[in-house]
Amino acid sequence: MAVLRDVVRRRGIAATLARMTLLERLQRNCAAVPNFGAIVLRGDDVALAHAPDVPLCACSTIKVAVAMAVMTLVQDGALELDARVVDLDSALPFADRAHAQRITLRHLLSHTGGLDDTNEVEADPRTALARLSVVAEPGRAFRYSNVAFDIAHEVAARVAGVDAFTLLRTRVLDPLGMTATQPRATFPRGVLETTARDLARVATELLGGGRVVNATSRAELTRIHADSYTAAASRYYGLGIGIERWDDFTLLQHGGGLGRYGSAFVVDPTARAAAVFVFDDPAGYAVSPHAYFDAVLGRETHAPKTRAASVDWRAYLGRYSNGAVLADEAGAFVLHWNGARTPLTAYDERVFSGRGRISVGQAVQALRQLDA
Repeated sequence: MAVLRDVVRRRGIAATLARMTLLERLQRNCAAVPNFGAIVLRGDDVALAHAPDVPLCACSTIKVAVAMAVMTLVQDGALELDARVVDLDSALPFADRAHAQRITLRHLLSHTGGLDDTNEVEADPRTALARLSVVAEPGRAFRYSNVAFDIAHEVAARVAGVDAFTLLRTRVLDPLGMTATQPRATFPRGVLETTARDLARVATELLGGGRVVNATSRAELTRIHADSYTAAASRYYGLGIGIERWDDFTLLQHGGGLGRYGSAFVVDPTARAAAVFVFDDPAGYAVSPHAYFDAVLGRETHAPKTRAASVDWRAYLGRYSNGAVLADEAGAFVLHWNGARTPLTAYDERVFSGRGRISVGQAVQALRQLDA
């Protein structure tokens, strides 16, 4: 028995030292960031924590919680994902009313409504909606649009008879005990203050917590609804959350940024683990949640490898209905769009991708070619 106690004691010491070493590594890597909150979960345990209660900005990571709030209305039978948004709120000021007739709540939550974005923090998404141009038919292309997503939140709140924040608070924040997540006077309207600990509660819910969404809703939130056709690991999108493919691992993620603030949120449902970072300096983006995720799980993941493309891109040359032009420039495949020139490179057998979120996949899969 004494030998067994000694083995247990030594294993406990080794585990403590391992955690301390990882924490020291994190503290060193985020030293350039004035405030950096982090939590790494493994199962029901906190495997790593650094300033988890410092209040910072939730940024776009809060979209995960917003999508959950909307799904609770679907669970209750008060809302349908495939309901047309104009039927839920006929006063929405879409610039293209004919296009709007085909947009559903599911489209807005998955960024496939075919609407552009203003690329600004909008105090009133309804007013901004009138300025959004159409880039594709609903359901045919992924275009990340903060305004369109915020409209989904507003519409769901209207169905529930409350304002947008009250819907989020009563349906998600309060049930999960996220008391630190709230509006801050110095943030733009709709932008919330939060902590790494609070966002970790959202991660726990995705890992099967069952306090807000049931298994059916969780599966709907996290299945692939959109393909962004980019070379990034986070190529796919569900409802309010990105879906990453790393080696044989499928991870759920959603980052965010607003001015000097940023956030990172990664969940591995299979390993029942999660990593959440919030910070107030761009240097925080250099601290990889995946690295600490892997260290806690004792593994190493790799980004997807590119594959040689077999598609003949010359078939796609020409001008598209969103103003994009695909051109052959001395044997190079080039996209001209919104005043920018983007050389495109092969990603896989179907897709050519440029930097950022622009890819030929969007144009080829979703848009009408006007002239060759």
